[in-house]
Amino acid sequence: MINQEEIQILENKLNNAMIKHDINTLDNLLDDQVVFINHFGNMLKKSDDIQSHKNKDFDIESIEVLSNSVTLFKNTAISVSNTQVQAHFGNKKQTDHLIYNRVWQKGTNESIKVISATVTTI
Repeated sequence: MINQEEIQILENKLNNAMIKHDINTLDNLLDDQVVFINHFGNMLKKSDDIQSHKNKDFDIESIEVLSNSVTLFKNTAISVSNTQVQAHFGNKKQTDHLIYNRVWQKGTNESIKVISATVTTI
C-alpha cells in the first residue's frame, strides 16, 4: 500500500530534482515507460524529459506548491499540485501558474515511480 506521506516526500524530491537538474534522481523517480504531457501539449518519453534536463532547455529557479491533493488507491496514487514556477527559457525569465498531475505506482520491487504526468498552464 502507498500512503500520503510517502507521496508528499516523493513529490518534493521530484520537484527538487527538476530544480537542480539532478538526472540520477529523475531517472530513479520516473518509470521507464512513463508518459509525460508537457504544458505545450507535447507527449514525451522518459528519455526526452531526462535529455531536456541534461541540456538545460529550461532552468527552473523555484517551484512553489500552492496546494496539493493526493488520491490513494491500493498501489497507486494520483497527486495534483497547483504550483507557481519561476524559470528561464533561453534568455527569458518567466513565472507560470502550472498544475502538475502525476500518477505514482508502487512496483513489484516496492519502489514507487511516476508512470504518467501532465502539466497544464493556468
